[in-house]
Amino acid sequence: MKMEIVAKKAAVEDSECEINVVKKNAQQAAREVSAEEKLVLALEQAIVRRRNERHSILHSCKINGVEVPLIKGSLADVDADEQTPTTSAEDASQPSQPTPEQMDREAKITINFKSLPEALKELEDEEEVKRAVEKLAKEVADTQALISRISAPNLKASER
Repeated sequence: MKMEIVAKKAAVEDSECEINVVKKNAQQAAREVSAEEKLVLALEQAIVRRRNERHSILHSCKINGVEVPLIKGSLADVDADEQTPTTSAEDASQPSQPTPEQMDREAKITINFKSLPEALKELEDEEEVKRAVEKLAKEVADTQALISRISAPNLKASER
């Protein structure tokens, strides 16, 4: 009888050890799932941020009349005028987010990058892209400054 009790206790201890191992494995798996869920959430947020940036750029091009070479779609698909109405002054001060329908329409727009110089097509790192954008923006600003310094021709000089 004592042997049976000792054997049963040993079996219970073995079972408890197995249960503890399984619990630890389950906790580790839960931590891994949680970490992966956080990663997925961060990636989804990055996608939304990129879509909003693209919307902002396309919207700016439409408003400023910038011609963008397109393979598919048109800037008319960017709803510049159809913004969701705001209900309070606080909401009105913040730019409205594009609706899912707008994002679907804009996702169908395909930009033609063939005319882009090869050096700009090969940029992959976000910092490289930022530097290239800053360089181009500086060139545009310098050109605009040069244009503003050019004086208008004297129309009365031809009358003399």
